[in-house]
Amino acid sequence: MPRKNVLSVSKFPRPRCLELFCGGGGSGHGLRLGGFKSIIGVDREDHRKSYEHLPGMLFWQANVLDLSPNFIKQFDFVWASPPCQAFSSMVFKSQKEQHLEKWQSQGRHINYIPAVRKMLEDSGVPFVIENVQGAKPHLQGDLLKLCGTMFGLQVFRHRFFEFGNGAVAPSNVPPCKHRNCSVGIMSKGVRPPQIEKYENRGLSKFKSGEAPPGFRAIEKRFESHGDRVDYIYEGVTDDIRQKIKAAYDRPYVRSIKEALRVLHELTPMTEEEKKAEQDRYRKEMEKGLPKPGTKQMFPIYGRQMTRGRTEDWRDAMGMTHWDPTRDEIREAVPPAYGRFIASHVISTTLKPRPRRTSAQKHTEDPGDDKKHGDALAGAELLGEEEMRCESCEDAADAGPSGIGDAERDSL
Repeated sequence: MPRKNVLSVSKFPRPRCLELFCGGGGSGHGLRLGGFKSIIGVDREDHRKSYEHLPGMLFWQANVLDLSPNFIKQFDFVWASPPCQAFSSMVFKSQKEQHLEKWQSQGRHINYIPAVRKMLEDSGVPFVIENVQGAKPHLQGDLLKLCGTMFGLQVFRHRFFEFGNGAVAPSNVPPCKHRNCSVGIMSKGVRPPQIEKYENRGLSKFKSGEAPPGFRAIEKRFESHGDRVDYIYEGVTDDIRQKIKAAYDRPYVRSIKEALRVLHELTPMTEEEKKAEQDRYRKEMEKGLPKPGTKQMFPIYGRQMTRGRTEDWRDAMGMTHWDPTRDEIREAVPPAYGRFIASHVISTTLKPRPRRTSAQKHTEDPGDDKKHGDALAGAELLGEEEMRCESCEDAADAGPSGIGDAERDSL
């Protein structure tokens, strides 16, 4: 019998939460511990191995933006964590300039927040949208800010939350506790060993937008940082323009350092000078160790192991109950944030629903989402026969979470 383009979760125990852009299950873990009985995580990348680490947490690989309101209405609450690349300050302007078009063709470095908000508002289900500090101008309403120090974690990890469809931000928010917290040897404040030197040290004091001799600064804005001004630099003489072309095979330089290299004011160090730089760096790193009584914090971004081992990251984020990958940890929301918000939403927003009679269970129509079939391709969906009946025997087969093998197979 042909299958309908509908995923029914109506037999999953309540309260149910739908987690969009779920990743490896950081926030999902917290939502489960915070009181949600069933968590369905949706992501276009396959995170099933990491996500399904607790009873009641199931993963579904699909395109989030193709989900329909009828599907979302089967849940009591929605948590959405749209990708933050478009707002991250960790991406250099030269990288954006070179790769932005390619990234956006891959669905990356795009502002998904307006589309996600529209989809969730249309569903009528209470929701929260989470993102990084750079996304604040794109979030609406009274925002909630959470920090790892509020929960005793070894990360700062500031995240901002927009609430909608009846869900409201909690007022009993614990304060940040940055005092006596330090990233120590992982600090960005320690200047890494240099391999180049300034022939004229005064030239190192140029700031972005100030043009070195022989150059002019041109303002350039990137969509991913619409509120920030960046600059490129062009030569003002034919001689400078020819040197730029010879050095970089383009008519401009992307930074003041590139301009100074063209002018031979920034030159390679000798081996002895490099060794002296390594010694200087080692001594500064030793000075940067946290003092006794200071908590070691971890800046969890990038792929450099110098910022901490994977085990360190897992402990710092409070993700010790399962084995997510380093990339999944880097992109995760600490479980403590999910638990805090879940407890608040369940106690203040969600109302007890009347129990359905047996007749209602047998006649309930989950809806027909044919136009959203693309999102369901690749998932094992419930067919018409399976959807026709939700007998009490199914619940008897359920595990500790109330979700049995039949429901898991439906995903």
